[in-house]
Amino acid sequence: MIMKKLLGVWIRDNLMADIRDCMLSRCSRRGFIMKRLWDHGLAMNYLNSVFQAIIVTRKLYVLPAWGCFLLKELSGRIDVYLKRCYRYGFSSKTECVDSLFDTACVELFNRMSSSGHCLHDILPPLSNQCYDMHRHAHCS
Repeated sequence: MIMKKLLGVWIRDNLMADIRDCMLSRCSRRGFIMKRLWDHGLAMNYLNSVFQAIIVTRKLYVLPAWGCFLLKELSGRIDVYLKRCYRYGFSSKTECVDSLFDTACVELFNRMSSSGHCLHDILPPLSNQCYDMHRHAHCS
């Protein structure tokens, strides 16, 4: 099996992405940091801020590009990890990969839609055309 690393993600010769390195191992190391902060008595609202900054943002960074390649097994493992972080009190709400993926894609598209974004030029031009697909009997 031939593998190459591209943007922090290992791509296999069958074009499947191995996202475990960037999604799980780094986040589990950061979970260790979160436990140490909790052991030292950091307040819950600060723990939540640190969790969002060092764990959730890591997932949001990679999801628009690689989220569609996530296997259900890996997605389930990430969800278990996020639920565990919630149980420990690191997060104020339960997160799941699917909702993070949707949020990340919508935010990327909204940023792309602004004229100053570098990817704005690849979007098709806005269309003002209105489509009336159904002829209504009462309109004839």
